[in-house]
Amino acid sequence: MKCLYCEENEAIKYSRYANGNFCSKLCARRYSANFNRKETNEKISKSMKLVKPAGYYECKNKKCKNMVLGRKNPYCSENCKNIHSIEYRKDPEYIKKLSRARIKAILEGKTNFKSTKCEYKFKNKIIKCDSKIEYSCLNYFETHYDILNIQRNEIVIPYEFEKRPKLFLPDFKIVMKDGSIFLIEAKSDIVTSKLNKKWHFYKETSIIKEQVLIKYCEENNLIPFWYIKKMNLKFYNSLKF
Repeated sequence: MKCLYCEENEAIKYSRYANGNFCSKLCARRYSANFNRKETNEKISKSMKLVKPAGYYECKNKKCKNMVLGRKNPYCSENCKNIHSIEYRKDPEYIKKLSRARIKAILEGKTNFKSTKCEYKFKNKIIKCDSKIEYSCLNYFETHYDILNIQRNEIVIPYEFEKRPKLFLPDFKIVMKDGSIFLIEAKSDIVTSKLNKKWHFYKETSIIKEQVLIKYCEENNLIPFWYIKKMNLKFYNSLKF
């Protein structure tokens, strides 16, 4: 029987542990090293890819397989940074997280935009308002309705805009003495063409918000109310904040 590796010399049992298929220990080792070499190399290659060099990290863009040195800049290029940023903003969970954070800030009286802060006094209670529109809204209700209680609303209504999940927090919840409850959103009625272009998102979402407000109130035995400053324009114009 010839050696399985060199196929020249006769196979011998060169040690008590040998199986008698090779002519020497060297041929046995060479045969073992080259057996299924292609599959072995693939396994080694995969395992080596999992080993990250010290100080190197994968590019934050999941579609990129490049490595970057250090954590100061998590992207291998500006292009990867832009791609990841765009994809991340489209993530529904990220959008929900942003919406929840925004609603939490509103409930705590914190806003990241410039607005007219004011306080409306109802009986012995102070209701914080973010704008003259909200202030005039509360005056409108106190003038036209028999109110038992006014409070900032904490009911959050989910909706979709351009196939993205959003959260909507109406402004006020007002309870009447007859037991009826109003869920109110106070919005500016923008009319100039310049503002219409600038506030495209504002106007488009307002249409959807009004629809979901009506639907939510119908399902929960509440009264929806979409307030605009025209309803109490004279009082609104008289405000000096």
